[in-house]
Amino acid sequence: MDSQANDILVVDDNDTILTLVTEVARNSGYSVRTARNAQEFFDAFDEHKPALMLVDIVMPDMDGLELIQKLSEISCKIPLVIMSGYNYVDDKGAKLLTKNLNFTRFLHKPFDVDELEQLFRDSLQAAH
Repeated sequence: MDSQANDILVVDDNDTILTLVTEVARNSGYSVRTARNAQEFFDAFDEHKPALMLVDIVMPDMDGLELIQKLSEISCKIPLVIMSGYNYVDDKGAKLLTKNLNFTRFLHKPFDVDELEQLFRDSLQAAH
């Protein structure tokens, strides 16, 4: 399936993050699907390709790094934002991790509403 210009898929095991991202994304004109783990992410991804993906790094079962590896294996070119509260990955490290993907940026947690709004504005402009 083709991606829709305003659809995003967010995966994070933290409900507070999912709620914040969902509210800000919807207020920015996106429709949002959320997943709490990698399996839910791939179920939603297979059902309908998003225009933008936000992926947490630290999750139970399959972590974000493994999820990113699987996206790379299928040559996914959908814009990707990596999120983490840990500082072991920065923009440069994320670019190395995602060298075969369409890496957009790294979002350090905790992030604020203004930062998310800017991310969505930038993403919407790039899509049009």
